[in-house]
Amino acid sequence: MSLRESVLLTVREWCEEKNDDCYIWVAVDDSVRVPAACVHDGWVILDISSSGVDGFSTADGWMSFVADFPDNPDFTVCLPLCRILRVGSPNEFEDGVHFEGAGVATDELWARCPVPELYDRPKAESEPADNGASGGFRVIE
Repeated sequence: MSLRESVLLTVREWCEEKNDDCYIWVAVDDSVRVPAACVHDGWVILDISSSGVDGFSTADGWMSFVADFPDNPDFTVCLPLCRILRVGSPNEFEDGVHFEGAGVATDELWARCPVPELYDRPKAESEPADNGASGGFRVIE
């Protein structure tokens, strides 16, 4: 398990122990599968609380779950962990964890995609791999 994945799961658990929702702030590119209508200025904010999603999973640098969206019930969301820039409660913004910079879904990361059949695979990027394993985060207290 990568450091980023561990931090995400820990913050999600912490929010749920406080009976609070847990949200992620995601920089959207072709590797982020969400309803287009939910994307604003290249960003999407998603509730990943157990009460809001089904089949939540993180593995091999990816997150996936099923959620209901307006006009898109039972939509399968899938995204690389490296695209998540913040995780935390929407009610206590300062208590979340911010990650530095969004990574690119490289061929190595795409090879581990849990649901490749849902994507029209974009062309390979030349940027270095970032599967969410890098530190690159800061805790806001």
